[in-house]
Amino acid sequence: MASIKFKHYANLATALTASALLSACVTATGPQFSGVASPEPGKGDVYLYRSAAMAASLDSFAVTLDEKKIGSLANGSFLHLRIEPGQHKLTVKPSGLSKTSEVEMEIKSAETMFYKYEFPTGPLMNLFFAGSSIVQKDRTLAIEEMKELRSSK
Repeated sequence: MASIKFKHYANLATALTASALLSACVTATGPQFSGVASPEPGKGDVYLYRSAAMAASLDSFAVTLDEKKIGSLANGSFLHLRIEPGQHKLTVKPSGLSKTSEVEMEIKSAETMFYKYEFPTGPLMNLFFAGSSIVQKDRTLAIEEMKELRSSK
């Protein structure tokens, strides 16, 4: 009888721990992606996104544009940036001693570009985010991948 009670409490403790961990995930609370905004005349648009994953779900990554912090990228989120045309550097930095990923972009007026922050998950996951990068995506694929994401801004 004691064995059954122990198993019951052990299962309850496991469920509560899992629930606490999942609720602690850093997720975006902004509106869900609803489509690509029309660009403003004289500006360019950039969408930067991060797919939802259990790996690093507790971490929100710092995002900078031209060395200025512009926001953060939570698990399963996107940022919509409206910026001046020209050459820009976009960076994503997980916390701690993790690798900073960056990409140089040439933004044109009334143009919309899509970038995804990618990093190894599963058995290849590592604390330093070695192998992470910011990858340009085509419009159709990016829109499909962003359908379930929420705004981080």
